[in-house]
Amino acid sequence: MPPRTRRPATRARLLAATIAVATASVTAACGGSHDAAKAAASCPPTPGITNQQVKLGLIYPNTGTSASLFEPYRAGLDARLGVENAKGGVNGRQIVYDWQDDATDLETNLAAAESLVDQDHVFGIMESTSVATGSAAWLHTRQIPVVGTSIELAWSQYKNMFSYSNFVTSGPSISSWGEYVKAHGGTKVALLYSGFNQTSRLFAQKFQTSMRAAGLPIVAMLNQEPTSINYNDVARQIRDSGADALVGATDPTMFVTTAATAAPSLTVMLTSAGYDQQVLTAAGQLLKGRFSVFLDYSPFELNLPADREFLAAMASYSPQLQPQASEVALEGWVSGDLFLAGLKAAGPCVTRASYMKALRGLKNFNAGGILPRPVDMRATFGKPQTCYTFVQMNEAGNGWNVGNPHPLCGQLLSNPS
Repeated sequence: MPPRTRRPATRARLLAATIAVATASVTAACGGSHDAAKAAASCPPTPGITNQQVKLGLIYPNTGTSASLFEPYRAGLDARLGVENAKGGVNGRQIVYDWQDDATDLETNLAAAESLVDQDHVFGIMESTSVATGSAAWLHTRQIPVVGTSIELAWSQYKNMFSYSNFVTSGPSISSWGEYVKAHGGTKVALLYSGFNQTSRLFAQKFQTSMRAAGLPIVAMLNQEPTSINYNDVARQIRDSGADALVGATDPTMFVTTAATAAPSLTVMLTSAGYDQQVLTAAGQLLKGRFSVFLDYSPFELNLPADREFLAAMASYSPQLQPQASEVALEGWVSGDLFLAGLKAAGPCVTRASYMKALRGLKNFNAGGILPRPVDMRATFGKPQTCYTFVQMNEAGNGWNVGNPHPLCGQLLSNPS
């Protein structure tokens, strides 16, 4: 991992208790072809680009209530950039980054973006946070490329934002979730969501449509917040409703704890997060055989060559993260790979505009085989993800089963009137 130096944040809008800035410094490598280096030397000036390096900005919550959820993302990004830099970088340029902490706050997210662009003069932004909406419009106005994890509506609205999958869009729902719950014994559904969170509200709407399309009635709508939920009370509501299935897209700790508390009355539980060793350790005996997660990548149990490459890189560049088979770290790896794919496609004389054009033009991005199906970055923009791989906790509660190594690709469903 390249050494990093720290300096104090200077923008007044950054909250002093939660903001830190780090500069990734890497010795410029002499690798890369002579022709590429010669071509790069004659390029017009572009912010964040020199003959020796490309400087990015990373925004994620390093502090605050969500910090532990997003921390592995940076480890995965470090691993992917570490591998690329060891090969000589892209067109002879090493890839480095400065970072800012948005503390899961919309205004702080905007201030972090302003600082990285206007003070640190980064080329583009890497982002993994649940408050990217805070800076999305400003970054779009400035036409700054943004690459990262799409868990907010903004990622499907602004064309300067790039992600390998769209969890949340304003478009239709898909049939896959309802089909899966029904196939695993669900007959009546309780839906857990957080009404104050836009992403959770949107997912709740999608889940409702998907369950009803499968003929599964929603018998309990559970609007809860992580800071105030009474798990015993929610479990009672689920039991009294007659629900035998629980679905939701919420804070993963809240969903897992709700599922574990209500487990005696549930046959199947389905959510978007929780494919994690910590869940197995904490609640495996309560959730075994019934807890499922849908993934937008191929699970580690398939032991693909791309998985082995990822884990080897994690051991070399981010050994501090344990366990290393982390879904959030993998998101950082894939996001980093997507950024690099665009950089390679843009050629040696890259500008922000040419980079975004090249990245949007990628037709078969699959992160070396990690994604279950190749992604056409232009055709999929603003459209919902339709293909997911489903994993289910095994009967021993100590691992995951992959019933079908191929993704389940659902049909698009009309939005409810």
